[in-house]
Amino acid sequence: WNLYEPLFTQMTNSIQLFGGPKLVTTVTPRNVVGTLTSGIQVTGNLTNSDTDTWLFNGQSGTYATISLIPDSSTNSDLILSLIDPAGKTIEVMDSGFANDSEMLVDVLLYRTGTYQIQVDEFFRQPGRYTLRLFITNDPQYDGGGRIAIGQEVSSQLPANGVQTWVFEGSASETVSVILTPLEDQ
Repeated sequence: WNLYEPLFTQMTNSIQLFGGPKLVTTVTPRNVVGTLTSGIQVTGNLTNSDTDTWLFNGQSGTYATISLIPDSSTNSDLILSLIDPAGKTIEVMDSGFANDSEMLVDVLLYRTGTYQIQVDEFFRQPGRYTLRLFITNDPQYDGGGRIAIGQEVSSQLPANGVQTWVFEGSASETVSVILTPLEDQ
């Protein structure tokens, strides 16, 4: 199943029905280890080439920061994946190096529901790890946050950085976003 699940997910995400009901697919995760709560650190143990799946409840418009740290006694090359309530993979983080921590920072959650965090090891080797989830209402690292229509914000974009600004709107509204540099660079 682990070999073919990405292909099935890609196929179902590419299906478009015109004029009919919306197609909803539900993928039941394998090897659910437990449920995460914001701010609580947990320890896991990958065994038998399995993928560990952790669940958490996310609210639309909040931000998730997830850190995955391999046990120092192993030579693990961990892979961290975040999957939304519809079964769509949002982010995958793999530094490509053994014993490196993996971290997803300020990921905007677009849907309310149960999210999955999947922990894999690149070479399918067993190993222990530590996992921590933080859910916040505003980004904690790269900047951005909530903005109201007509509100002006001054911010500095870090080198190679990304900022996410969230606002409320309605379908069919036209929105203009104006970015003005504060100084010549």
